[in-house]
Amino acid sequence: MPIHKIGIRNSLSLILITENILKNVIVQIGTNHSKQIELEWSTVVDIPYFKYLINVFRSNPEYARIFKVVQKIEHNEIEVICSALRSQFEMLQMDDKSCFDKVKLKRVDKYIIYYVFICSSGFYQVCHEDIGNIDTSRFM
Repeated sequence: MPIHKIGIRNSLSLILITENILKNVIVQIGTNHSKQIELEWSTVVDIPYFKYLINVFRSNPEYARIFKVVQKIEHNEIEVICSALRSQFEMLQMDDKSCFDKVKLKRVDKYIIYYVFICSSGFYQVCHEDIGNIDTSRFM
């Protein structure tokens, strides 16, 4: 079986998605029976890394500008981080093809936000049938 390389198109100077985040999402997709899956933000991003990202955005205004979250960071930190990660999830590619047809945020209340991932057919199939051959090393 071939190795399937995951990368990010339009690579930014600050990539927020880590290998652990990516592997977690891939495993969840691999156990799901539909190309669409909803995951609560806290099951995607661990709390220590979330807190780290908040500190990065607060102490580096240039990053807040890149992700267009300058004013929002003080109002809803969860939404800011989820939104920044959502935009990067949308840029993920496997073998130069999009991993997701769409990635949305579904807000239940201020602190409960879900990612809604709609997988491309190819990515969904690989997550189910060939998960051991997905190379996430670019996100270390």
